[in-house]
Amino acid sequence: MIEENLFPVRPQEKPLDLRQRANAFIQFVMDPNNGVIRTNDSGRQHFTAFLEGFGSELITYGAIVVGMHMRGEDVSALLASLEDYYSEAFGLFLNGPGDTLCEYWYLMYVNALACEIVKRCLLHDPVWVARLRRAMERLIELGQAVNYDFNDQGYDFVANRPFTRNDAYRQPDAIGGYAFLMAGAFEVFGEETYRSEALRALTSYQMFSSNPWYEIPSGAMAVLAASKWSLESREIDLDRIVRFALDPQEGCLHTGNWGEREVNGLLYGWRGYTREEAAGRAYSLESMVALPFLAPLVKYHPRYAPVIGRYALHLAANLRWYFSDCLPAEDQSRPDLSVAVPYESIRRNEQGRALYACGDFHGHKSVYGGALSLWLGEIIRPTEDEYVLRIDLNKTDFLATSCCPTFLYYNPHDEEREAALNLAEGKFDVYDVAAHRFVLREAQHQASLAVPARGTAVVALTPSGERIYEKDGILYAGDAPLDFHIKEQAENHVSL
Repeated sequence: MIEENLFPVRPQEKPLDLRQRANAFIQFVMDPNNGVIRTNDSGRQHFTAFLEGFGSELITYGAIVVGMHMRGEDVSALLASLEDYYSEAFGLFLNGPGDTLCEYWYLMYVNALACEIVKRCLLHDPVWVARLRRAMERLIELGQAVNYDFNDQGYDFVANRPFTRNDAYRQPDAIGGYAFLMAGAFEVFGEETYRSEALRALTSYQMFSSNPWYEIPSGAMAVLAASKWSLESREIDLDRIVRFALDPQEGCLHTGNWGEREVNGLLYGWRGYTREEAAGRAYSLESMVALPFLAPLVKYHPRYAPVIGRYALHLAANLRWYFSDCLPAEDQSRPDLSVAVPYESIRRNEQGRALYACGDFHGHKSVYGGALSLWLGEIIRPTEDEYVLRIDLNKTDFLATSCCPTFLYYNPHDEEREAALNLAEGKFDVYDVAAHRFVLREAQHQASLAVPARGTAVVALTPSGERIYEKDGILYAGDAPLDFHIKEQAENHVSL
């Protein structure tokens, strides 16, 4: 079980409107006058990783394209640029054009981004489908070559062997990212090889005697893979895999205050040379990337609703420290740069300040981190109560083909609160996923949902009159899953 009471019930600060932040970000980076989007000699568009940077990286491009597509925006002009990141020589997507080696956490994350672009936009193209398949086959070859032991820094594709420049850079948790990629390949191709690879990787990941965390993308991706695959395999220890991701003791979860400011829900960057050093920093990319992969967990297993609800609320409030308009000038390194792009990091007790926003290595303001505001702006939306958020559990479920619209509401107040359900045209039935029953029938336009005091509501929407039936322990509305635990009694909730 996850440790209780990691965070207060309610954050000190109000949650940010992350949709507004996302709007400002995409408007800024898509304006050529701001120097973030650039056209190369082939006429393809790419993005810098930092406001002050040059070059192009898949970690930035991929997050922006996926985020724009989530928002319903036209990405057709950007799709040709994906080819610059696919290595014909090595059969994989790599972070930079012409790269010949890659750290493991980058390798798993950027291939996940590239594969998501192909799945969303390019499955009609046999060339891209073949590239996707080759990338997944190449990853299997790599996994077998290292005997599924990713306890190195990365892989040198020219030398065809792992490399490690410092023991502190070893990344054993990459097996979690590998599991996610194999699960995604199974969703596309439906072949047993990918299924068995995913299950093998998840089983290996959960067997670490201590938290193997190096960089959170791998652990967060493992949670999403485990969320779905634990429904069919009792060998998956979901609690353990979730605990690896939300772990303030050995993992990357920040709790408490830096000076007068709360940092609950923000995440470390990498493991660091020492735990003390790593604990004094939080990073925007890492802080923003985890929730998208963790949120769908609640749809598959509603007992995690209090954990994810409280975590998301604190995250939405405390992400403010990466944005220069939320801090006085003396608490940040470059207040002159655009407020639309977040700082790469915040540091504890830096420059004589209890909390100081700044950059790291290559620049101050992080485009590759800020790109994830596009995702969060789609997942987290405000309600009439500024502390009661609506969390979309489908928007970033990268392993689902179809599912009923499903939302999580978390109420930190000491009394029940009402939240409005804004409905599309037509009549809808509202299903309580945790209680396994319909709570509203034939609702139209806007319905009111009661969210209990210091509690959660997890609801799914289905058109009224849709055929409701059970198959293999799952309740369906038409062709879309509605409840993955219909045969079970409501499970005991875990809570922070």
